[in-house]
Amino acid sequence: MEPVISGGLATSRLHGGAGCWSLSAAMACANQLGRFLLAALVVFAIAPNSFSLVIAYELEDLPDQAGLDLWSYRYFLSGESLEADYGFSTRFALHDTLSVTPVATSAGVDWDIIALQPDPLLAEDGLFDARARVDGATFDEPFVVQFAWAGAAPPGTQIFEVYDSAFEIFASGQTVPIPEPETCGLLGVGLAWLASRTSRTLWQVDVSLRSPSMRPRLPRTNP
Repeated sequence: MEPVISGGLATSRLHGGAGCWSLSAAMACANQLGRFLLAALVVFAIAPNSFSLVIAYELEDLPDQAGLDLWSYRYFLSGESLEADYGFSTRFALHDTLSVTPVATSAGVDWDIIALQPDPLLAEDGLFDARARVDGATFDEPFVVQFAWAGAAPPGTQIFEVYDSAFEIFASGQTVPIPEPETCGLLGVGLAWLASRTSRTLWQVDVSLRSPSMRPRLPRTNP
């Protein structure tokens, strides 16, 4: 559940008509723009009752301990808020997960957070579960969970379920990855370049139309 972007020291400057931008500031801006636009493309609608929730995640490979392959998810939620005693769970596949451990964050102020371990005897997946303590529990802070992984491939998207105060599941979906900062930065730079090219083309067209030699000539008609 989470991401942070920071800029570095400026090593050169880009000069424009009205002022100048440091190269690092421009790249940081493009990076943030790319992340925002890619996240905006991830829209996950949950039918059947038009309730919608997006759970985006960042995945981190942690240092192994005691021979365990440790990872963490940081979940970022957006969409419709939940009422008190409503909640959501993310599933950790039984045969790929050895243990699940929630990490205390400030998100716990509005949520009761627990983890249920995978149970081979009952053939039950592990769960990360967060239940709202109040109406409109905040999505401002990420949820963090660590887990020991036993899968052949690295972990990825997960199934999640949303339940009501009677623990009845009324919506479900899949988590979506937050793009890497490098990918977002490249997209942001590309979009900025495209915007500048479009603006330049429109300016050239405008100048051309202002030039008498480039204006369309209408056929003359004799009086």
